[in-house]
Amino acid sequence: MQTAALTSESLPLRGVLDEFRTALREEILAAQRSSSSNAVQLKNGRRIAGADASFQYAFAVDSILNVPGDAPGHLIVPEKGRVPTTMISTEGLTITISVGIDLGSFVPSARVEIDLTFLLGKLIERVEALNAKSNCAGDRILGFAAVSGAPELLSVKGFNPEQNDAIASSLGRDTTFIWGPPGTGKTTTIGAIAAELFKRHRSVLLVSHTNIAVDGALLRIAERLGDETKDGSVLRVGVPKDNKGFEAKPELLLATNVEKRSAELTARSSTLEQERIEKTGESLNVQRLIAIYEWATEAASDLDRASINLDSVQSLEAGARESRAAFENLRKDESRWRGIANEAVLVKQLALDVNGVRALLATNTQTAADINQKVVAAEKHLTEAERLYTRSAAANGLTRLWKGLPKPEQQQAIVNSRRSDLVSIWRERSRVIEESKRLQIRLADALRRIEAFRTTHRFSPDEVLAWCFAFDQQLRKSKDETELSERAAREARATLDFSLRGWVKALRVLGLAEDCDGGAGNMLAVLRNGYDKARTEVSNRSLDELRQTRDNVDERLRQIAGEIDTINDQLKRVEQIIISEARVIATTLTRAYLRDTIQSRRFDTVILNEASMAPIPALWVAASLADRNVIAVGDFKQLPPIVQSKHEVALKWLGQDVFDIAGMTSAHKQRCPPPHFVALKEQHLRRRSYSKRTRARARVSRGRQ
Repeated sequence: MQTAALTSESLPLRGVLDEFRTALREEILAAQRSSSSNAVQLKNGRRIAGADASFQYAFAVDSILNVPGDAPGHLIVPEKGRVPTTMISTEGLTITISVGIDLGSFVPSARVEIDLTFLLGKLIERVEALNAKSNCAGDRILGFAAVSGAPELLSVKGFNPEQNDAIASSLGRDTTFIWGPPGTGKTTTIGAIAAELFKRHRSVLLVSHTNIAVDGALLRIAERLGDETKDGSVLRVGVPKDNKGFEAKPELLLATNVEKRSAELTARSSTLEQERIEKTGESLNVQRLIAIYEWATEAASDLDRASINLDSVQSLEAGARESRAAFENLRKDESRWRGIANEAVLVKQLALDVNGVRALLATNTQTAADINQKVVAAEKHLTEAERLYTRSAAANGLTRLWKGLPKPEQQQAIVNSRRSDLVSIWRERSRVIEESKRLQIRLADALRRIEAFRTTHRFSPDEVLAWCFAFDQQLRKSKDETELSERAAREARATLDFSLRGWVKALRVLGLAEDCDGGAGNMLAVLRNGYDKARTEVSNRSLDELRQTRDNVDERLRQIAGEIDTINDQLKRVEQIIISEARVIATTLTRAYLRDTIQSRRFDTVILNEASMAPIPALWVAASLADRNVIAVGDFKQLPPIVQSKHEVALKWLGQDVFDIAGMTSAHKQRCPPPHFVALKEQHLRRRSYSKRTRARARVSRGRQ
């Protein structure tokens, strides 16, 4: 999802502000493309501090994160869901966060969502809001305007000449850049500068890239001012990373001052909250009695109607059982009637078969007569052929020729042929005779079975089939009636059970009944018992009296809610008033441009700590709150600002540190740096080689990119 800064109509901006917006928009797009706002896996979370509505947890991460202090987000914890959170610090592979609920002493695993696009979008809003206003301090730290003023003549005890130069320049010039490697006392110098400004009754806004730096600088200021911080004039806005450091000086915390100033309001709020709890309980009890009263006035008729419905349901169920019994009795005869029907159908088929057999017998009889005639004719022809053969065989050739007799061999062939024809006719006659015998047997069997059916059932097959059909219709009708009556009984039972179960549930809510898993009869008994309890409980009360009591209690609850809202508004204004009255405010750069209460006031001096690590548009917005002077403190040889976008404008305004933009790095290399640039060089603590530290940070930077 794109931020409002990307989707809203673009407001024309003047000069460098348009480049700021372009750089920030390009960084938003780069963050979205790289999914930088996705949840980061955390593990081994330990609660390191916690009180009231703020609990701090330190988690281990698998890779180094680039998250500014006080960045908002959400912590996703198994079985807890999404919990709003604030990033306190990221140190190596450890991230410290603050949440509003206690997650226990140990959180094995979680995920954190850090939407950096929200921060960039908010920064765009602040830049756009300053479009029509002058920002002399912001222009000076970018080298767009000349620096004026002269250092004050002073020497603070315990500080080396370079630190004293930084303090003097910060008090007298309208712009001062302070550079120092680790261990050169930058934080201590900031403490002295802010303390001297405080003594001169000048208000100070101190912002740092990280909460650790905010805590360190503010504690140095408090050390130098001593008891002068007890009135809330020096204030830490946000959640400290170093809680132990503030245990001895709780007056530095915004929450402490809010609690102190609003103690009376808080006490009144607590009293009202307690009264609200009591009145809420009273209201619920009165509403319960009203509900009991209203239910009891109609319950008697409802219970009587339910009892009648139960009798009706039981009657339906009895009817359904009778229908089922009648149907089951009919089903016992179903196989017998089905067998009779099959037998009747078979007999009807046999009756049809009898007529066919008789027709076949008649045909066979006629065929047999015809064959007998053929036999007589064939026998005659054979006899004649044999006689002619005898004559031909007895005569010589001349006699056969004279008398016209055939040759014996020719006549013998004719005899053989006619004898073969006669054999075929005999065979055909035998077949017809056998077929007639089979038909007569088949006819006799069919007639016997038909007669047996008539003897057994004394009625024709058609009459028997009509009875079978009538039985089948009766069976089907009985089945339909049974299913219909059973369905009606089930539905009536379910409707009654649902209604009674709802009543029992309602009485359980009113405290008049226990849970009941039994049937309608048991539930009805529970309801009647609850009805007796209800009448007893409201026997001495009237409905009008109860309603009047409810209205009075509800009116008081509305009054309490209104008074509590008023107190909460006053408590919010108390915080605003405390911030507006503080002379020194220390917070993260992120919170400085996120919080309206800081953006809505002015400061004599703005101190930009860890300036070399911060995005230039954010520094410019913070500097806009300065009326007299601005001080940038940092180490341009350490880790520069991290930028994801490769866009030229983004690299220019987000990838360079403010020392580069202001020309301080090139000035430092010159023989005569500008007077408002002060270099702290004297190491106060034994540390590892600075060059090694610088190279290590550079490697981390390259790894992130």
